[in-house]
Amino acid sequence: LSRKDAALFAVLALEGPQPRDRLAGLVWPDVPGARASSNLRQRLFRLRQQTQHLLIDSGELLRPASGLAIDVQGLGTSAAGELALVVADPGDELLGSMDFVEDGDLLANWVRQARAQWRSRRIDLLTGQAARHEAASELAAALACVERLLVVDPLLEHAWRRLMRLHHLRGDRAAAVASFERC
Repeated sequence: LSRKDAALFAVLALEGPQPRDRLAGLVWPDVPGARASSNLRQRLFRLRQQTQHLLIDSGELLRPASGLAIDVQGLGTSAAGELALVVADPGDELLGSMDFVEDGDLLANWVRQARAQWRSRRIDLLTGQAARHEAASELAAALACVERLLVVDPLLEHAWRRLMRLHHLRGDRAAAVASFERC
């Protein structure tokens, strides 16, 4: 997807159905309203031509087309028969390394805020998964979650403590000490 297409899908995936004028104004903030709406209409038409699928239902509110699963967490959870679009991999930043600075302050600010929320949600998700695995004595799975958590934010003290504790619970003192040294 192009940067603007990816942003359109991210807005719809994270915020739900949106009015046309809001999306057009967000993606083309420096363009007059009628022209921005025309740009949006053309972009949706090109998307349909390129993919041979209706990806966005265009009514009063724009929304992902029925049968399209937007996998915000990159977990591959779409149902059989659905066309899946992955907005972010769990280990990546929302919208990857795409830079939206040249698209105007409005879109760049939205992406910055969405990335911060996405990062916070990933931290909460991985922390919860690690805790559930640890409680179920699934130490290898808990370790994997904590390692991913530390990739997202290497300064999370609670994650480092959990990593050391998990290695200790596995009876691997050397790995626990190595984790302390890494921390």
